[in-house]
Amino acid sequence: MGKIRVLSPTRCAAMDEQRVQAYLSLIQQLLNCASGEEVAILSAHPELVDEGLVQVMRAEAEKMAERGEGNAGWVRNFAGKIAGVNYSLPRLQTNFFYILEHLSLR
Repeated sequence: MGKIRVLSPTRCAAMDEQRVQAYLSLIQQLLNCASGEEVAILSAHPELVDEGLVQVMRAEAEKMAERGEGNAGWVRNFAGKIAGVNYSLPRLQTNFFYILEHLSLR
């Protein structure tokens, strides 16, 4: 994956690059995990579940879509779910399991 630079005026560039690399690694883990393991992966990295992750996920989804990768929509949608619960892992877990339960009933 290509590098994305997200700079905050309160952080140095090297620290931001490390954070972006951590986000990209987390996104890759989410893409490679089995369905239903996403919340557990995010729970293992709560320090990364924030607005920055959502921004990087959306940027990566855009790049993936440009390359014609099928997972682009999933990344974009999952970023929306994270933002939709205000980056709260307990709320994300509740919403995620609710969705899985209803999908399995159909």
